[in-house]
Amino acid sequence: MTNSMGTRLRVHPDLRFMVAPLSEQVHTELKGRLLQNGCTSPIRVWENTVLVDYEAFEICKAHGIPMTVSRIRLGSMEEAIAWVCKNQLLRKDIPEKLRQYLIGKRFLVEKALGAHEAAKGRRSAASEMTTTVIVDNNPYDATATKTCERLGLEYHICFVTVRKYGIFAGILDYIRSKEPALADKILSGKIRTSHEHLVEISQLTPMEFNRMTRYFLKTTDRRPTYIKFRAMLEENRKKDVIPVTAPPTGTIKDMPAYDPDGEVCSLALTVPSWIGSINRTQSVSDFTKVSESAGAKLIYELDRLVYTVEDIRAKLVKEVYHGRS
Repeated sequence: MTNSMGTRLRVHPDLRFMVAPLSEQVHTELKGRLLQNGCTSPIRVWENTVLVDYEAFEICKAHGIPMTVSRIRLGSMEEAIAWVCKNQLLRKDIPEKLRQYLIGKRFLVEKALGAHEAAKGRRSAASEMTTTVIVDNNPYDATATKTCERLGLEYHICFVTVRKYGIFAGILDYIRSKEPALADKILSGKIRTSHEHLVEISQLTPMEFNRMTRYFLKTTDRRPTYIKFRAMLEENRKKDVIPVTAPPTGTIKDMPAYDPDGEVCSLALTVPSWIGSINRTQSVSDFTKVSESAGAKLIYELDRLVYTVEDIRAKLVKEVYHGRS
C-alpha cells in the first residue's frame, strides 16, 4: 500500500483510548524494525479507521514507510469497540484498571448489540407472519445476564463482577467526557480509586468535579488519592453550609422516636413507582428512534441502579434470612 493510502487512514479517539501504549523499550525495538525492514505486519483497520497497531501506524507515517493494511469486517462502531476490547484483553502487559475497563466496555456494547439484534429478529418474524424458521446467527446474547455469564466464563470472573466492571466503564466514559486527562491517569493506575469512589465521583456537582480535577492534575502531592480529596471536600462542604441563626424550637421530648423500619418501609413504598415508570417507558417508547446520547444515558443510570439494588438486596437477605436465629 502506498503512503497516499496511509494518509487516508484515521484514528478514532474512542478506539485509541482503549489501546495501551507500548513500553518505551518495545516502542524503540518496533521503530528499529520498521526503519530497517519496512512494514512487514499489516495495520489492522476497519474501513479507514485504525483499530490497533497505533505505534506502527504513527512511525510509518512519520518516516514515510509504505504501509500494508488488513481490513477487519465489522458492521458498526459498537462492533469495532467490542473487537478492540477482545483483542486488547489478549495482551499481558496492560494495567489492571484498563483490563477491568475493557471487560466492562465489552459487556456494555455486546449487551446493546445483542438486544438490538434480538429486537430486529422479533420485528422480522412479526412482519413475515409465516411459519418459516428463523435461524439465529447473532453472535451476541439477547440478554444482559447471558452476556455477563459468557464474559465471566471467558475471563474467569464472577458474572456479578462483569456487571460491576460495566458500571466502572460507564463512569470512566463520563469522566473522560469531562476531563480526558483524568480518565487517562485512572486507567494507567497513576490515580488509585476504588469502584465505590468512582461511583461517588459520578455524583459530584460540577463545581466539586472541577475541584477534584484540579487536585489530581495540578496537585504537588506525590501520591494523590480520592480519600485525601474527599477529606478536603468535606471541609469545603462544611464551610459552604449556611449557619443556623436561631436554634430550633422544642425539646428532646418533642423529637420523634427513632424508627428502624422507617427508611426501609419508605423505600419499599417508592419502588413500585420506579417499576411503573420503567414499564410506562417500555410501552410508549420506540427504542429504535431514541437518540444515541439519550439511550446511553439511560443505560448508564440503569446499570448504576442494578448495582445498587443488588448491593442492598444482598445485605438485606444476609440479615433477614441468614443473620438471625
